[in-house]
Amino acid sequence: MSSKNWDTLTADERAEWAGRVKTLRLASDLTQQELATEAKTSRQTINNMENGFTPQLATLKRVLNALGVDTDPVQFEKQTEIWLATIGTLIEAIPEERRSKHVDTAIGDLADGVRETRSNVVAFPTVGGAADYEDGSHQAVASRNDEGGVEEDDEE
Repeated sequence: MSSKNWDTLTADERAEWAGRVKTLRLASDLTQQELATEAKTSRQTINNMENGFTPQLATLKRVLNALGVDTDPVQFEKQTEIWLATIGTLIEAIPEERRSKHVDTAIGDLADGVRETRSNVVAFPTVGGAADYEDGSHQAVASRNDEGGVEEDDEE
């Protein structure tokens, strides 16, 4: 959906957003009842949305706002606009029958990033996201895809 004007959403666009509620709710680690309470609606309304019913605009906005989706007109930073265009192009390149799985994974990863940002307390000191062991017994090596590398040893 390309429209950023929430007040003019069509029924199809509302249905599309309602179809994202379950993914967003689960990524936020909320039950239907917890989301309903936050959104000042009923658990049955949340259940209906998650099962394909198209909600009224005001209800949809309250639910999405409770899930952290800003329904006010948005102006993104230039870099974010570039990322959105790139992500949109990649999403459209995925065959439709597999698209939802990959988009849901990406949304979950982004939601994790938001949760990490909100938390400023960590159990252990960290450097670059990896535990910082004073005795040097562990070394953090970052890799998105493990290509079968071997553990490196600092003591050479």
